[in-house]
Amino acid sequence: MVVFAVLAMAILFGWRYYQDKYGPEKAPQPKPATTETAKPDAGAPTAATPPEDTAAEAAAESGLKILGSRPEDEAARRLVKIGDTTYRGRYAMAVWLSPQGAAIRRLELSDYFASVNDRGEDLAQRKRFQLVQPDQGAASFRLMRLDFTYRDSERKDFIASGLADAWWTPVDAPSEAKARLKLDITRDGKKFLTLYRTYRLGERTVAEGEAFGDGSEYTAEMIFEFVDHTKQLGTVALTMRGPEGLVSEETRGEDRQAMGGFVSKDLEAESKTAKDATSEKQEKRKFSGGLDWAGMINKYFALVASSDPKNPGSRFEQAVAYAYEVPDGEKEEPIELPGVEVRSNRLKFDETSGKAAAAYMLLGCPKDRYLLSKPLLRDRGLLAVISYSGRCCVDIPGVKHIAKGMVWAIDEISGVVGNKGLAVIILVLIVRMLMLPITRYSQLSMLKMQELAPEINKLKEQFKDDKKRIQVETMKLYREHGANPMLGCAPMALQMPIWIALYTGIAVAISLRHAPFLLWIQDLSQPDRMMTFAPVDTPIVSFIGNWADWQLNVLPLLMIVAMFLQMRLQPQSAAGSSEMARQQKMMKFMMPGMLLIFLYTAPSALNLYILTSSIYGFCESKYIRWHHAKIKLRPPKPRKEKKKGMIGRWLESQMSEVERLQKSAKKSENPLEKKKKKKK
Repeated sequence: MVVFAVLAMAILFGWRYYQDKYGPEKAPQPKPATTETAKPDAGAPTAATPPEDTAAEAAAESGLKILGSRPEDEAARRLVKIGDTTYRGRYAMAVWLSPQGAAIRRLELSDYFASVNDRGEDLAQRKRFQLVQPDQGAASFRLMRLDFTYRDSERKDFIASGLADAWWTPVDAPSEAKARLKLDITRDGKKFLTLYRTYRLGERTVAEGEAFGDGSEYTAEMIFEFVDHTKQLGTVALTMRGPEGLVSEETRGEDRQAMGGFVSKDLEAESKTAKDATSEKQEKRKFSGGLDWAGMINKYFALVASSDPKNPGSRFEQAVAYAYEVPDGEKEEPIELPGVEVRSNRLKFDETSGKAAAAYMLLGCPKDRYLLSKPLLRDRGLLAVISYSGRCCVDIPGVKHIAKGMVWAIDEISGVVGNKGLAVIILVLIVRMLMLPITRYSQLSMLKMQELAPEINKLKEQFKDDKKRIQVETMKLYREHGANPMLGCAPMALQMPIWIALYTGIAVAISLRHAPFLLWIQDLSQPDRMMTFAPVDTPIVSFIGNWADWQLNVLPLLMIVAMFLQMRLQPQSAAGSSEMARQQKMMKFMMPGMLLIFLYTAPSALNLYILTSSIYGFCESKYIRWHHAKIKLRPPKPRKEKKKGMIGRWLESQMSEVERLQKSAKKSENPLEKKKKKKK
């Protein structure tokens, strides 16, 4: 049982370790943009977008022309800013829009910081967290293609070439929370279509004592308006690409994924990695049709576009993942990341006004359950951006609910004690005290089994030719002395799901991001990293350094020492053979060693939990041994005759069966054998 438990944990943590170390490479943290001037975007077409030469030919044949050339005035090329980054100010974010493509080039969250290194500085001086960085991909939610149909014919048309790179013109001077831009398209020199794109940020609405308002502070309206000057168009469908430029929050692997989901609770959200986006199989790249929202997520944040539930035409008819490249400052080869390209359902033009419109809600926010549970966001199915099954190789039943409960407990306890690390320690004490009756009974049972080892060896010698009799007599002996061999691994079996759930929960618990404990442990969501080392290009040293990420993490080292001492003190089951004794001895070293390999670069909150649990287990074992020795010194109490239960009745039936077989074997001795004995 112990071997099975250890192997199961090794597989689960080992798979994640393999993915972190040898899976898709992690992009380095890029430097912030040094210019506010929009740069040209380039986007490779995917299966959802026809090649640009084909689109150019179609546009040329139709006589369509985009009036969006690069302005000569540098001021007209500057990014348009809406919102503000004042901590707990009027707006929860600031967005910089590029006139080229009228798309998002940069996005900063007001209440979240980029690093813990500047924690001692004034709030106004601290660097805000950039959810979208301008040097990490093209602009987000840029328009890639428009597909038209006509009212009085079956004729279809589209335009794609140059649409993403077109320069839009501000309609009015942007306000603090709103910006509106337009783009004209002509046919044969006459006005054909005018596009308007409006962004409007939500304001903070937070009641006293609450961390979040109704959720609107992390949203922005993105409205497309189409004006048909010919009054001939019947429908239009738009294709967008993005978002790109999300920063990675994971230090041990790649955490950025393209994601799409639904309002309906009966349908599960879908995610695509860079491996899926580059797959030759179309089904690997495609999302299910009829998505209600789509975008990009990382470990702790999300940026998605959600369609209007009241307007089915704005839903995404189809979505496909694509791969884009970002530079790697340490290597020559760029890193591939996944994006998502979506196409809306067809929007109908009003026959009288010649107008069509589609409204989307952009959500750039932390993946916080309290925030995403607000009706405004929950009713759009956006709570699904938090996935509790993505950190394990399999979706273990029940782990999701345990993970939610443990993260909730840490948040609630920290609200009282004021420290997340202290909350983790208190949670350990609560869990271990709840497990105390099982742990105590298990260890007492194992101690009794150790004491019964000489008696069991006598039984094996007495009935060495009758294995069934040995089993029955052993079980009878255990029952008479109150020992239960089945409970030996119960504490470990109960703790395994808790450790896995905690690992899964910490992976998505933004409340632990940048949460300090004490001394050098300033971020419980990352390894404790007491010190770092410069890489050394020596074979063995380089191998160890790459495994350890060239950092000294003290918590996992203390954890394995405490675990080794705990396992050494815990009573072992009676070894039936020398081979079993060797296995038990090996497990004392094997399990701490494997956990060191898999958890050395794990979040410090997880290592703190296991360390505290091991220290508690060591003290608990000491107390149980002392208590057991004290009980043995007392005069034995007369045992009360108890009514035999199911196991007792089973043992009695087995003993009767063994005795019956022995008697029948004596009666049926071979008569020829008797004659041979007489002759001799």
